[in-house]
Amino acid sequence: MHHKLNILVATIFLAIARFLVKVPTLVIWGAEGNLISVKRAQLFSKEIKDVKVEIIPKARHMPRKEKSERVNSTITDFVKD
Repeated sequence: MHHKLNILVATIFLAIARFLVKVPTLVIWGAEGNLISVKRAQLFSKEIKDVKVEIIPKARHMPRKEKSERVNSTITDFVKD
């Protein structure tokens, strides 16, 4: 049940974001995440204009804690562009 709820929330968020997000967007996703599939992250690149999806290898649901240096450099590079 919990997994289906996560998918539902992600789907609703994506549907809303498609219409509301009007600025360059960075999506950071853990490649090993088990709450919401990495395939969902790829949907952002199809649904939101001007989006960069960064999949962090060997990270799960919280890449900002698990791979903080990689996440920080990804954000820094994104902001510089």
